[in-house]
Amino acid sequence: YIIFILNIPLSYKIFFGVIFVLIIFLIALFIFTVFNEFKSIGFVKWAYFIPFVKKRYRTKKAFEDAVSRSFKNIGETFREVIKNKDKFIFGIICSFGFWISTFLVSYVLFIALGVKTPFIFVIIAVSVGYFFGDISPSPGGVGIMEAAVLLIYVAMGINPEIALSVALLDRIISLFYRIGLG
Repeated sequence: YIIFILNIPLSYKIFFGVIFVLIIFLIALFIFTVFNEFKSIGFVKWAYFIPFVKKRYRTKKAFEDAVSRSFKNIGETFREVIKNKDKFIFGIICSFGFWISTFLVSYVLFIALGVKTPFIFVIIAVSVGYFFGDISPSPGGVGIMEAAVLLIYVAMGINPEIALSVALLDRIISLFYRIGLG
C-alpha cells in the first residue's frame, strides 16, 4: 500500500520497500531455521564476532550450541502447535485479538484528538514501529518504536504534534496494560 498507492516521496517508498523485503527475508529465515539445522546457514559463525555475543559466550562452540538448542525448542513448539488444531486456532484468535486491540488504541487516540486517519495508516505505522522496536537493542524497543511510528505518521501527512501525542500516548497505554495484566 505504501509503496504503490500512497503519494509520498520516492525515498520513503524505497525505504519502506527495503523494510518489506527485510521482513520477508526474516520470515523466510525463521521458517528455514525452524525446519533445518541453524548452523548450516553460517549465520552463527558470523554472529559470534558481534562484541556483545562474544562477551556472553566464551567460545564459538558454546554460542552455536545455545543457538541450536533455542531453535530446536522453537521448532518443536512450532510443530506441536501446528499439529494440534485447537492450540493453533486459539493462538490465531489470541494473536488477532492482540493486534486489533493494538491498532485500535492508536486509532481511537486519533479520533479523540479530532483527526480522521484511515485505519490502514494506523496498521502500517504501528506494525512497522513494532518491527523496529523488536529488532532494536533498547529494552522493549523504547524510543525506537515511538520514533518509527512518529516518522511514518508524519510521512503520511499527519500533523507532527498530533503524531507525537498519539505515538507516546499509545506507548504509555500499551505498557500500562501489559505491565498491569502481565
